[in-house]
Amino acid sequence: MAASNGFSIVIPVYNEEELIEKNTKRLIKFLDENKCKEYEIILADNGSADKTKELGAKLSKIDIIKFISVAEKGPGLAFKDAILNAKYNKIISADMDLSVELKFILKAVKLLGEYDIVVGSKITGEQKRSFFRKFPC
Repeated sequence: MAASNGFSIVIPVYNEEELIEKNTKRLIKFLDENKCKEYEIILADNGSADKTKELGAKLSKIDIIKFISVAEKGPGLAFKDAILNAKYNKIISADMDLSVELKFILKAVKLLGEYDIVVGSKITGEQKRSFFRKFPC
């Protein structure tokens, strides 16, 4: 990984044919509208059985997108591969459903300039969560 002002967004994907194109383009639009210049999106597939691999390979033709695929199910190996192949040393992880408020990405990039790690959480609202789901260990 090279040091830079840029950042890499790693998105583990598994059977995401319904979301991968739409949400990747939505993320790019958000980043571009917010004047993000140095970034990449790494789509890390972990054993998808649908058209995720084909769609991810198609998306990787866009300069700022990398597509990595491992045969094993489970996001761990795909995520590790993505980190090892990241262009930037500021890494942000997101879900393909983009369930975290996108503005958090901009906050995380700024905080990663000051801190080694930033942990975000999905907005829980009024959902009933156990104490252990709300309390960071």
